[in-house]
Amino acid sequence: MNLGVYNRSKLHTRKNKTIVRLLKRLIEKGKDFSTLNNEKDEARELIENLKNAKMDWINANQRFEYIGDQGIVDYYTYNIKACQVRYEYYIKLAKEKGVRMDLLDEREAIIN
Repeated sequence: MNLGVYNRSKLHTRKNKTIVRLLKRLIEKGKDFSTLNNEKDEARELIENLKNAKMDWINANQRFEYIGDQGIVDYYTYNIKACQVRYEYYIKLAKEKGVRMDLLDEREAIIN
């Protein structure tokens, strides 16, 4: 009789270990899911910053073309260069993080 009780308790312990392992995996997957959501949010923010930097650079170039006062040329030149450097920084950051934009849907950032 004691042998039967021992075997049942061993089986019960094995089931508990299996349940614990499954729960651990579920918890780990939940962490991966939240991490993935955070990465997607960061990627979307990076894409938005990249778009804004590009628009600022385009606008700075357009303002430079319509300068009325020659004394302010240096200001617009430095402004264009600053916008360009900011845009190139976001491009570099996106490449480092493996973020790219899908050409068909610009709203969706893709993380590699």
